[in-house]
Amino acid sequence: MNTGGLSLDQAPPLGVPLRFFVTAPLFLALAALLLLVRGPEVFASRWTPAALAVTHLITIGFLAQIMIGALLQLLPVLVGAKVPAVSGFAAMVHSALTIGAVMLAGGFLSGQAGALALGAGFLGLGFLAFIAAAGAALWRVPGARHTAWAMRLALAALLVTAVLGGVLVWAMTGELRLAGFQRWVDVHLAWGLAGWGGLLLIGVASELAPMFYMTQRYPAALRGWLAPAGFALLALWSLLGVFDARASAAVGFLLGALFLLFVGVLQWLLARRKRPVKDATLFFVGFANLTLALGVLAWLAGASGIWIGLFLLAGTALAFPMGMLYKIVPFLCWFHLQGIQLRSELFDRPLPWMKGFISEAQARWQFASFIAAWLALALAVPWPEPFARIGGGLLLLSALFFLANLLGAVRRFRREAAWFERQGAAQSVDG
Repeated sequence: MNTGGLSLDQAPPLGVPLRFFVTAPLFLALAALLLLVRGPEVFASRWTPAALAVTHLITIGFLAQIMIGALLQLLPVLVGAKVPAVSGFAAMVHSALTIGAVMLAGGFLSGQAGALALGAGFLGLGFLAFIAAAGAALWRVPGARHTAWAMRLALAALLVTAVLGGVLVWAMTGELRLAGFQRWVDVHLAWGLAGWGGLLLIGVASELAPMFYMTQRYPAALRGWLAPAGFALLALWSLLGVFDARASAAVGFLLGALFLLFVGVLQWLLARRKRPVKDATLFFVGFANLTLALGVLAWLAGASGIWIGLFLLAGTALAFPMGMLYKIVPFLCWFHLQGIQLRSELFDRPLPWMKGFISEAQARWQFASFIAAWLALALAVPWPEPFARIGGGLLLLSALFFLANLLGAVRRFRREAAWFERQGAAQSVDG
């Protein structure tokens, strides 16, 4: 792993990102349970209560939890942007997002306006607090690094997504009459997936690929304009959709081409990495790149929302975070354990390698279960019964595998940390 250029001394406590990372598989398990119980309804239409609940359990409960946890870790380390009082702040944001996601999904399923409004309120509190704190930290970063600008634009896209989501919930409760509701939903989804998720992916993946996989640097000529161009095209597409559908479609084509260019270059760099060793996380990343490309092509071709959701939500939005966490969590455990060892001055005990926290075999088994789940869900598009329920069961198995692997790494860290603490206490007594 290449950690040059990272400000590791500014890393937050390990518990800050871990609380988000460990919560995410639980929400994925909830989404899988819903597919297991009401799978055919999910695939009947993207407007059914079950489909709306599954979508938001994945996008908010799984994806947003991981993205925010990763950003709280990466902001100070990657670009030198520290969030003040980060431990207490992270606990507040995590609680608000967790409660809000559960209540929002429950509101979709029950049709209760109160649950929807309360869920949206908690989510608004969590997202707006995070945007304000992370945005202020990024604003203080000197210079104009490409990664910092991509993060700023991703936060702006998250703000648009959150505001639009609040307006849509307001309309669903019957308190607001909103003309063109379906168009507003499409814009909300686009800002969430292409804006918040896509722009952050552009900014972070170009940094993580050289660090984790020893690839060449992402071409500077592309890094400098991909995120700003993506943001501008997304804004233009949103505005033109109100006035000129044909012009909006043309801009949408350019936006799709931009993401295809990004993912094509990223995959090209991974294929030509300096150390072509087999790594289970590359299976996740490769599949995420494939489904991202297929999702963009499906969107440009005017495919149904079910197919686009299969590629982007059940594919990219799950595979890429999973692959990254199999790199990030073992590295964080090893890094913080190294700090404990240095403070205790006990150097006779070797630290576990990063694959000692989550083994290659564990990651591969989870990837196999995930691919089996995705293939079953793909078959559920034409044949909802029985494949939607089969896919839900397999996805539940994969989510539990994922959770077990992450918790196993945490247990290994705690066991090793406890040994250093005991030995340090024993030396103090002897001294």
